[in-house]
Parts: sequence; C-alpha cells; structure tokens
Amino acid sequence: MTRKYLCHRAILSTGERFPVLLYDSTLEPVVLPTRYVIDWRRETKQASTVLRDLRVIGWFYQWCDTTGIDLKARLREAKLLTIAEITGFCRWLRARRRPDVIGSISQGTVNLRLDVLAPSTFNSYLGVVEDFLMWAAYEYIPEATPTAEVRDTTETARERIQRAFRSNRLGSREARRRLALTPPEEIELRRVIHPSAKGNPFKAPVRLRNYAILELMLATGIRRGELLKIKLN
Repeated sequence: MTRKYLCHRAILSTGERFPVLLYDSTLEPVVLPTRYVIDWRRETKQASTVLRDLRVIGWFYQWCDTTGIDLKARLREAKLLTIAEITGFCRWLRARRRPDVIGSISQGTVNLRLDVLAPSTFNSYLGVVEDFLMWAAYEYIPEATPTAEVRDTTETARERIQRAFRSNRLGSREARRRLALTPPEEIELRRVIHPSAKGNPFKAPVRLRNYAILELMLATGIRRGELLKIKLN
C-alpha cells in the first residue's frame, strides 16, 4: 500500500517557521527528511524554499513506496538506489508523477502533446532529491560500513548518485542574462539610500536597516534568502 505524505509548516515559540514532512495517516514526522532539514537546510534556506524541497522529497518517498523500496533499510545496509531505479524515478517525476505519459490526438491529425514537466522545473526537482540522497549517503553509510571502507564506500555512492542524476537532466533554454550595476549607478544608489540623504525613498525608522542591507549585499554578493536567515541579537 502506498503511503501518503503531507507538508506542514510549524511555527516555533521563537516565531521561526519550521517545515516538516508528515505521514498523512498518523501526522508523525518522517524521520530522515526531518533530520535533513535540521542538519543541512534549516540554517541556510528560507522556510518557503525548505517547504518546496520537502514537497519534492515527499514525492520521492511516494515513488519509493509504490516501487517497494525501503529507503531506510537500504541506507542501513549501505546500499543506495541503482542507476536504473533513479532513471525510473526520473521518468515518473517527469510525467508529473503518473505511471504513463499522457498524449492526445486532435482534429484528425497526430498531434502528440506530452503532459510533462518543463525542463527547468524538472531539473530543479531532481536537484532537490539528489542533494537529499547525497546527504543521506554521508549520514548513513559510515554507520553501516567498517571504518577502513567508509571513505571509499561513501565516495563511490556519491559518484554513482551524481552520475545517475546528471544523465537524466534535460537541456533547457539559456537563462536570461543578468547585468550588474555600473560603477556610476552603484555610487548613485549608495548616495540615495544613505540614511541622511535627501530623497531617501524609505521611512525614517527603517533607513539605517535598509542601508545596512544594501551595503552587505554589495560587499558580499549574498542572496536574498541567505540575507533573511541572518539573526541579530
């Protein structure tokens, strides 16, 4: 029987949003994805991104249940998915989690329209599952393998996972080119956003905060999601 999974965003006493993957029937957390979030994703990713990732991992667990794969048992035995199994999952995911790809014939002509994920979306989802399995390999294989063999076994599993997912990724259109600010534009931006500048577009209580945000982003190249995870005391 295929189990169902759901994503829940808990709100901790600190106000932090903490996404968690639950078994639909019992509302108990799925242990491995929960540890993955706590150990690997929580400190660097926004709650909305983690929630998206858990939704994809939930689909992966659903596929494992459908195909009779006990992921935790495999990991305890230092065995991950084979290349053929990963390819099977990729096909299932690409077909929007259906066993068969759907096509249609219209107006008397053969006009096959495949109802599948766009390449960019598909590749993004694959990256989530690949990262999860890579983390799981490092987390579980050392526990199931003699000390002398840990490094070789872990690296072999890592390379196999990367090779399998890389071979299933799809080509997509080149992303739109992003242009940086020119030096004069950067100088003008810094001038306008300075807390004491005339014409500063922000309200007085947040001018210093926004100025610090801008300077931090310009100095480090930090992304918005990473910036929002910085905690102040």
